[in-house]
Amino acid sequence: MVKTMKKKLYFLIQLVLTLGLLTFLFAQVRFNLNKIVLALSQIPFLILLVCFALYLLTCVLRSIRFKIILNRKTELGNLFNIAALHNLFNNMLPARLGELSYVYLLGRKENIPAGTGTASLIVARIFDLISFEIFLILSILLTKDLLALSQPRINSVIFFLGLSLILSIFLLFWVGNIFRFVKSVVEKTNLKRFKLSNYIIRKLVELKEGLEDIKSFRKILSIFFTSILITFLLYYVNYILIGYMGIGLGFWKLVVAMSFTIVTVLLPIQSIGNLGTYEGAFLIGLVIFQVPKELAITVGFGIHLISYLFIIIIGGYGLIALKLK
Repeated sequence: MVKTMKKKLYFLIQLVLTLGLLTFLFAQVRFNLNKIVLALSQIPFLILLVCFALYLLTCVLRSIRFKIILNRKTELGNLFNIAALHNLFNNMLPARLGELSYVYLLGRKENIPAGTGTASLIVARIFDLISFEIFLILSILLTKDLLALSQPRINSVIFFLGLSLILSIFLLFWVGNIFRFVKSVVEKTNLKRFKLSNYIIRKLVELKEGLEDIKSFRKILSIFFTSILITFLLYYVNYILIGYMGIGLGFWKLVVAMSFTIVTVLLPIQSIGNLGTYEGAFLIGLVIFQVPKELAITVGFGIHLISYLFIIIIGGYGLIALKLK
């Protein structure tokens, strides 16, 4: 009963947040849905197909990356279907709850233990973070003269990102030492009686086991370059689309602008399907480069709708393919 009430309350908060954000965005400009339709109609069908093919390629690369990380005989076709469905749930469910679908599907379709599945997902996310940080650092360095920030603030941002990048890489190679340190602290301070400390230890064990499977330099390079390519393709698809929708923004400027939308996935409470949250964050990123508000909001909604279309088509295929097996 209590859980049902919490779910209803959470959904109500999501609904209020979604409506509030949409109302706020629409109030910023004289806005109507016809403008979104008009912006979308400017994209040639062939270009839309090319973008879909590139987005599909990112799903293929994700499944290849999972296969490398898991380091076992797994069927690539199954991994693609799981990655496609996982991507669908991850984009539709709030607070990254869709991440759980990957672990569940991996266990059900490939008989892989939940701990191993969780570890492979954590490893993938660490490499995603490293790729994101590399692209963002490069984009800020290449566009810093156009940013409305003082040089000291830009230096501070680059320093923070660089530090985060070093910590991410450090985590990959030193998780075993981190695990032993945390475990010793928990044992010496008698923190075992707390559920949170036991949960942290379990997750560190899972991560440690997952990283032990990718210790070879060759595998790490394979996962790294695959992650870089995935990140590049996702940015490049949006770069192509916004160009046809009326925003002539350079690639590296787009990376800076889209960094605001990526941060929204970390929010504990999100709007339904990230609707409004994504557009609001993208608006902030585009306005930095003097893109008019009305155009920024229109393109933001257009990009979001196209990404939904791609995600639903690929995720729908994954669902059907998994059910048929």
